[in-house]
Amino acid sequence: MGVAPKALRDIRVESAREALEVLFRMEEEIGLYPVENDGAMGHAIDSEKALAPATHQSLVAWKRMRDGLSDGSVSSEEYEVCKASSFRG
Repeated sequence: MGVAPKALRDIRVESAREALEVLFRMEEEIGLYPVENDGAMGHAIDSEKALAPATHQSLVAWKRMRDGLSDGSVSSEEYEVCKASSFRG
């Protein structure tokens, strides 16, 4: 199928509290932390964490694909393939 087993893992997020629990785990594992910019909330990565460089590269690639999806240079199918292949390794 070309999809990594990790991509099939079921991570249910059905409430704001469950989403926050996932974010707390990401804080512990990759150093994700909340930032505010002109009233908008976002996230940053603690550069001191071991996984920071790989996480940063992954987020840059994700943004590039999302931008392509928005401007029409990437199809929905291509975007889904990219998301599934991101879990390889």
